[in-house]
Amino acid sequence: GYLDQQGIIRKTDFKKYSANLATNFTFLDSKKLGVDINLNSSQYLQNVPFSEFGSVGIIYSALKWNPTDSLRNPDGTFRKINQGNPLAIIQLVKDNLKVTTILGSVSPYYKITNWLEYKLLVSINYSTGISRTSINQDIVQPGNPQGFATIKNNELTTSQITHTLHFDKKITSHLNLDAVVGYEYTQFKIKGFSLSGNGGQTGFGNFGLDYTNYIQYSNLNGRSILSYIDPTSQLKSFFGRTIFNYSDKYLLTATLRADGSSKFGENNKYGYFPSFAWAWNISKEKFFKLKFVNSLKLRVGWGKTGNQEFPAGSAQARYSFFDGGIIRQVNNPNVDLKWQSDRQYNIGLDFSILSNRISGTVDYFNKSTTNLLFPGPPIQPAPADATVRWINLDGKIQNKGLEVLVNTAIIDNKDLGVNLSFNATFLKNNVSGLPAPVFTGFVSGPIQIIENGYPMNTFFTRKFIDIDKATGFSNYVDNGASFYHVGDPNPKILLGISPSIHYKKLSLTANMYGAFGHEIYFVGLMQALNVGAIAGGDNIGLSVFKNPVKESLANPSQSPSSRFIFKGNYLKMANLTLSYALGNVRKVFKDANIYITGQNLFIITKYPGFDPESNADASIKGIPSLGIDNLQYPSSRTIIFGLNFSL
Repeated sequence: GYLDQQGIIRKTDFKKYSANLATNFTFLDSKKLGVDINLNSSQYLQNVPFSEFGSVGIIYSALKWNPTDSLRNPDGTFRKINQGNPLAIIQLVKDNLKVTTILGSVSPYYKITNWLEYKLLVSINYSTGISRTSINQDIVQPGNPQGFATIKNNELTTSQITHTLHFDKKITSHLNLDAVVGYEYTQFKIKGFSLSGNGGQTGFGNFGLDYTNYIQYSNLNGRSILSYIDPTSQLKSFFGRTIFNYSDKYLLTATLRADGSSKFGENNKYGYFPSFAWAWNISKEKFFKLKFVNSLKLRVGWGKTGNQEFPAGSAQARYSFFDGGIIRQVNNPNVDLKWQSDRQYNIGLDFSILSNRISGTVDYFNKSTTNLLFPGPPIQPAPADATVRWINLDGKIQNKGLEVLVNTAIIDNKDLGVNLSFNATFLKNNVSGLPAPVFTGFVSGPIQIIENGYPMNTFFTRKFIDIDKATGFSNYVDNGASFYHVGDPNPKILLGISPSIHYKKLSLTANMYGAFGHEIYFVGLMQALNVGAIAGGDNIGLSVFKNPVKESLANPSQSPSSRFIFKGNYLKMANLTLSYALGNVRKVFKDANIYITGQNLFIITKYPGFDPESNADASIKGIPSLGIDNLQYPSSRTIIFGLNFSL
């Protein structure tokens, strides 16, 4: 409980808990660019002079700031500079990230015959990110160093080699065989380093430079040098696919993959993943007489896939280096660790009617996930601070539903066209077979549970009733002694709408999407905008202000409960483009087109936060959370003017 869900040290007695932090804070996800791995948490502890402003930075501070209070003193200096002045944070805290990506690939091929072709693909993807963060020494906090600077670098290199042999030939006058066999090798390398330091009691001085440009000037006792390299992850795959096509009426597809990953234990490195699909083009049958139906196809499919998205080296005994020549084990081996498995079957129907003016698909799907990859407890007996051991958890997660897609051409002529496309997915999620419930969603403790008979990540906390009129305190079911399943963060319906219209050379296209039937936990209302903020002269939430019942300032309103769970229904205008086709211009510019595009223009929702689409990482020991809004920076609105042409 000494760190919040983003690894930021909480308000507490730093010296008292420094030893515990050094013991427990050793495991971080290495796949996110800009995150240090194997940090010495005692050094990390010394280098967090900014923790008083919370883990959400400028948004948190701006919302808490009293809107009737001035941001500057009469002389122009910042007011309450050490109490979360948002303007001071903007100007005195710098955080810059530069990411460079290099992609390269070559794909030679050789046609052995007209129906047999060999192809080789060699590719490399190199990404490096360097971040420079500095906190100006003018942000003074008692007992904390004067100024802070850190430089971090992270590198990811992915290399791939693929060999394929492609067979495509008519076996008979009605039967065509399309087949591919291949081998693929992929390798992932992740490494990085971090340099940081604080200015001590004398600070960094005032030399007109960013502190990261002379970090060697930092206090000798406040410096930290960190570096890491993950175990190299390798994936070897053998695969084959065959497609039988008989007169374009009957299609049979069969695939088989054998994937071997170095992430898994010695006994289960390979996973085998078959799939089958059958399609019947009913409209090509002689007995089919419906003239208004242009095409009608029935599809049935079944397949199995594997998941290896978890930290490299999780099946191995891993060790990390710490200050003072200390080497400590951070992961226990598991020779039996194996692939997480996803099995899915689907039944679908494709159709086109009325001279192809209306077309679409309808699909029912059922997906089951087993052998769940999970950072389990160490081998027992073991001390409380023992390292984790990755296991395959018993249990099943089932997702099933119906997906509908319809495209319509409402008006279709030379000068005017109006089209509408929409899709809707109806979802149901359920967990079964777990040996015990699993908790996640860290908000002053876990607020979500993965439990048999319920959807994934169900909110599990106290059930709020109201504010007691007499005392101003919160009333809970069972006086808050019991926890209940109080909300589902999984959407029941996903919706997409794409209308378009064109008149001669002018066209307008829109893309909207939304989600419905789910709940969101609004951490900002609980932690930043509760009634207790009044005591510190800070802002409070509008719902708290408008509540007709006067809430007590001593009310423990920061306790997690269903009070802070809201419906997350929304419909967002993701993209709107207006374009005009100029055509050929002076025989030099061909097919010229001018356009203006707006992205994230508006959202229709009753959710009280910035954006119901946001989701904070509130995972516990790598167990993901869902539907938690912790005051993320609002989604940006973008306007783009453009001109396309060819020469």
